Amino acid sequence: MSDTLDIQLLGKDYRIACAPAERASLETAVELLTARLNGAREKNRSSGEKLVVMVALELAHELVLAPQNSSGNPVDSENLRRSIKSIESRITAALELNEKLF
Repeated sequence: MSDTLDIQLLGKDYRIACAPAERASLETAVELLTARLNGAREKNRSSGEKLVVMVALELAHELVLAPQNSSGNPVDSENLRRSIKSIESRITAALELNEKLF
């Protein structure tokens, strides 16, 4: 079963689907992403989609470089790849929906 989560990034509102069990972690991810976007915007003077892509690439790169996950086990690169693809798909869908609305 899926719920929705309303978020705001760079002054734009988005509604994303999420499982109830993922809600808290997605809210934390939104806080992290918001902080990163604001920091990158101040440093690079970029905006919009370019800024989102730059921050997404930075975060994905950090995940790839992480030698171990929180349990101390080696990172499963295939699982990580699938997670990144899933996040990328959600971002793309949210951006496309937002463009249709505005």
